[in-house]
Amino acid sequence: MKLALVGDIGGTNARFALWKDQQLEAIEVHATADYSCPEDAIKAYLRDQGLALGAIGSVCLSVAGPVSGDEFRFTNNHWRLSRQAFCQALQVDQLLLVNDFSAMALGMTRLQPDEFRVVCEGVAEPLRPAVVIGPGTGLGVGTLLNFGDGRYMALPGEGGHVDLPLSSARETQLWQHIHDEIGHVSAETALSGGGLPRCIGRSARWTAMSRGSRLRRPSPRPAWPATRSPGKCWSSSAAGWAGWRATTC
Repeated sequence: MKLALVGDIGGTNARFALWKDQQLEAIEVHATADYSCPEDAIKAYLRDQGLALGAIGSVCLSVAGPVSGDEFRFTNNHWRLSRQAFCQALQVDQLLLVNDFSAMALGMTRLQPDEFRVVCEGVAEPLRPAVVIGPGTGLGVGTLLNFGDGRYMALPGEGGHVDLPLSSARETQLWQHIHDEIGHVSAETALSGGGLPRCIGRSARWTAMSRGSRLRRPSPRPAWPATRSPGKCWSSSAAGWAGWRATTC
């Protein structure tokens, strides 16, 4: 019997595993920058497992980006994928591509009560739409619909590319800083792995300017320590954006 391979491919890392008896086995992480295409990364994984081409019958990949047609282009890395060429190169019979945050949303249905962590107290409404967000190389977004009869539907989306909402003067300053640097300010440009250095850099500049002003005259506002303000500003923006997503889904 041929094996099934599953994978989760983001902007920075690709994670692969074998699916056996309803369990994941032989999990490995490969850097996307080390390979020219997903086929090469999977071939390296198969070599690590001592498996030959043809040993895998079906592949399911959770991929970062909108899924449609034969060709797929990853949102935050250089990889591209053709379903037909992929199956030929790896000698597999079936390939299923799933948007990564559709997969994340469906994964919510498998969570156990002790796997939840309360960030902000509230009352859960299980039959209402649920939003899944994940800051990483980019900013992933998914929505889960519960039909109340054991059926669920995951709605993929590219919500990280919508405009970044603002709720404070500090966030407005951050928005202006990013806009001056790159132009259009989407949620992903601030609330992601690439956005955090922008928050840190801008915060350090604010702190330096405030400290410099104290040499000449009293500062009109207290300086934020550079090691604390980025996290505060970033988490405030993330919470505001998550709330906006929750109320509009």
